[in-house]
Amino acid sequence: MFGRRSPAARSWRVYCGVGLSGQVTAVVGSLAAALLFAVSAALQQRAAGDALRSAPVEAQRRRRWLPVVAVFGRLVRDRRWLLGWAVNVAGFGLHAVALHFGSITVVQALLLAQLMFAQLLLRRRPGWQDWAGTLTVSGGLGLLLLVRRTVPADPQRVHVPLAVFVVAAGIVGLLGLARVVPRSLGWLRGAVVGGAAGMCFSLTAVFVVLAGADLARGGVAALATDWVLAGLAASTVAGTVLVQDAFAAGPLPIVLTAMSIADPVSSAAIDLLVFDPQTLGVLTLSAYAGVGVVLTIGVVLLVSSPTRKAEARVAAAAAR
Repeated sequence: MFGRRSPAARSWRVYCGVGLSGQVTAVVGSLAAALLFAVSAALQQRAAGDALRSAPVEAQRRRRWLPVVAVFGRLVRDRRWLLGWAVNVAGFGLHAVALHFGSITVVQALLLAQLMFAQLLLRRRPGWQDWAGTLTVSGGLGLLLLVRRTVPADPQRVHVPLAVFVVAAGIVGLLGLARVVPRSLGWLRGAVVGGAAGMCFSLTAVFVVLAGADLARGGVAALATDWVLAGLAASTVAGTVLVQDAFAAGPLPIVLTAMSIADPVSSAAIDLLVFDPQTLGVLTLSAYAGVGVVLTIGVVLLVSSPTRKAEARVAAAAAR
């Protein structure tokens, strides 16, 4: 009598096992993707920076919005950049697997680990303010995970166009701001464009989830006839261009910091609009406001740290 389990108990055990397995897969996949993204960023940042510095000033000025476009021909012939691109593709695959098993907010927030991986790759010892800023940002993103700990798996497509419009408007606004940043403040331009790239990556994550839903529902035929495929291609290309421009403009830690913060924050906003709009209310908005305050404090600590100021001075000297 006591040795037999009811069907409900057996179902609960199976559910918990599958759920836990999926969460572990999402976490491991996200962290592995973060490591590959950090390696890719280190390789491509050096290649993009060298290519832009060696390009004629006239060519850069003709493309004031995105100067890196002037040197893309050189980048595709650079072995470092190509290796970084290959590593990035592998990271994108792991990222897609993580998104299949976990929510957008959780997966995108875990990509913050690429900041720590990048510091290890650059062999730089961060100061106390860098650690304080990183821990504060991590704490803010941890609060974000608590607020969005459960998210429905099925997106409400009727809200997708609004989310795309809001994020695209934010990207255009940041690019407009980057256009007026003086050349001597390359680190600031890198941070602004890096933020735009992070927002673009959050759109890519949404399109990956929607594409996966298409494949699960109707296979390749369903995906091929859905506008989501075009959105995925557009956001991927735009994100690639933006991140290369950010790498060429500013130091890697500053660019990655901006990307790593803009991505999960933008993803959380998309989560609310597309996956769970019913939870919008005073309590939810207040929680997000608190997260925003914590993240702002962390960003101020990071940007004003002696390490970041030294990196900014090096970048400014290289731009002269």
